[in-house]
Amino acid sequence: MLNQENIITAEGRQDPNGLSAIVIMNSRIVGAPEYLAVKDQIPTYLGRPWKVYSRTVIMHTEIDDIITPSGWAQWDGDAGLTTSYYAEFENTGPGSNQKGRATWPGIKHIQAQEAENFTPAKLYVEGDDWIKATGVPYTAGMS
Repeated sequence: MLNQENIITAEGRQDPNGLSAIVIMNSRIVGAPEYLAVKDQIPTYLGRPWKVYSRTVIMHTEIDDIITPSGWAQWDGDAGLTTSYYAEFENTGPGSNQKGRATWPGIKHIQAQEAENFTPAKLYVEGDDWIKATGVPYTAGMS
């Protein structure tokens, strides 16, 4: 709808010690054909805080040119901007260009060692065991 915006993620971690996070890994972020016709009128963001400790990591993902240059959106004034955690790691595609990205304290620039902590084998308790048992295709660590 016009005068709206698209937010791909809005994670709701409320506890600073909580283990939850949204991780998009080895994926593609692209626009639907009907959106592409209006993408310049309706901005799309990778995510925004929903709760004050929101945490989202996007890595090894192809990002099309649908993402607004700031990448990340504010939600309710400055709520979560200093306590959230948003990171991008080794993404590709025109929307992965981090020039012009939001620069609030919650935006992190991570290296491979920290990114590894957001893989299924490390982020989820015994993730490599229970995820594999579901039959869902996934990569346990970095690929």
